[in-house]
Amino acid sequence: PVAVYSRWDIKKIRSISCSACITGGDRHFLPNLTVWGWLGKPPSPPPDPEIAKDSLCPHTVSLGSMKKKIEGSAEFYSRKTVMIPSPYAGQIESLATDGDSVSTGEIIAVLTASDLDKNLKNRESLVRQKSAEISLIPAEREKLLLELKIRIADLEKKLRIADSEHFLAITPDDYEIEKAESGLTKLNRTRNILLKKHQSDKELLSGGYISYFEYLQNLDNLQQNSIEISIMSYDLERARQGDGALERLGKEKELVLAKARLDEALVQEQHQSRILDLKEKDLTLQLKNAESKLDSTRRCIESMTCRSPASGYVLRLEQWTNSGLEKFKEGDQIRRYSSFLAITDISQVSLKGYLREKFLSQVSIGQKVRFFFSNSPHQMYNGVISEIIPFIMDESPMGDSSSRYFQVNINPLEQSPRFQPESQVNFEIIQAEYDKSLIIPLSGLFHDTSGFFIITANGEKKKVEVMDSNQETAVISSGLSEGDRIMINESREK
Repeated sequence: PVAVYSRWDIKKIRSISCSACITGGDRHFLPNLTVWGWLGKPPSPPPDPEIAKDSLCPHTVSLGSMKKKIEGSAEFYSRKTVMIPSPYAGQIESLATDGDSVSTGEIIAVLTASDLDKNLKNRESLVRQKSAEISLIPAEREKLLLELKIRIADLEKKLRIADSEHFLAITPDDYEIEKAESGLTKLNRTRNILLKKHQSDKELLSGGYISYFEYLQNLDNLQQNSIEISIMSYDLERARQGDGALERLGKEKELVLAKARLDEALVQEQHQSRILDLKEKDLTLQLKNAESKLDSTRRCIESMTCRSPASGYVLRLEQWTNSGLEKFKEGDQIRRYSSFLAITDISQVSLKGYLREKFLSQVSIGQKVRFFFSNSPHQMYNGVISEIIPFIMDESPMGDSSSRYFQVNINPLEQSPRFQPESQVNFEIIQAEYDKSLIIPLSGLFHDTSGFFIITANGEKKKVEVMDSNQETAVISSGLSEGDRIMINESREK
């Protein structure tokens, strides 16, 4: 059988010749995909065609431990990069430097915007204005109500006068009657005198003793006296009956108007009070709206001081300028919502690991990994393989071109301040661990067509069963005991 690695599983297929012509077909068999496997038994150290006795030296078999592991190198990278946009159009006043290490909440940029400063002053002024207008409402209410009370008092006075005049208008007046009768008597006497004089003037005018002008003047006096008698007769009649109907109607009208004006003033007092209440509510709403806008402007100005949303490293982004792509710098103008910085979040770091192509079939997702920094190899950290990328590279991105490589992604199971993006570590995948087992060097294990064997100290060939091996040693399951003496090949050690 031949074992072929795919990203999802190990596929077992059969070959019909040594050239490994694959039958059955499989969607994972891609052009130029390197596969490997074996026919019959797993690979083992090649048999030495001729074991020279002068190259062998004795070795005592003992109990020991052995680790079978895969080793590789890796570098940290951040799984999350946070973009920092400008909350408002403005100018960059200060900016963190590329590669700066920042903590959560640390200031990384300060932006300025003249429009925001202008809006802040206008809105602060509007808040002060509305607050002042609200504070004047009690004084305005007191003044208005006082004016209305004075007006109501005046209208009540006018109502009492109108009521008195109306009463007098419908009540006869003895004094007026006597006065009118006396006046009328005098006028009648004067009329009698004027009538006699008028008769004598006619005779004198016909005899030519007086002028016609003198005659007309006397006639005019007579007519004027008649008018005065008519007026005085009317006054006498009115005094006897009280005021006339028209005058009584006028007084009644004045009384009704006085009552209406007083009622209107009372209603106006209530109406003005409600108007002031509504005005106060409206001003309160305007003040709250102005305060809300002021708070919004202040938050916007505060947001122009940009703080890091996570602990990590600063990366200045690029923008198109007249000179081409350039990174953002102090003094640059920036549009609203344009991203100008990025923060690599070190709380969400993973490892990009690289292994040689021959190990592709020996790793799987979920496999445990141990890694360490080269300057502190005894400080081990734990991780787990989260992804295997079956893309074969001709050389490792870490700089090794001696073999072909593939990539595995590793998630650390713990956090440390040392886990910084682009920091490099070495890692190992433990495939098996053996403790208190019979361990011999690979240089003392040989194999031919019959299987594995060792050379005893007496020079005899002895078959053994191999449980497992790594690049240096092998675990013997049967055929040897602790303390046995075997021969190892010094030339193979070299």
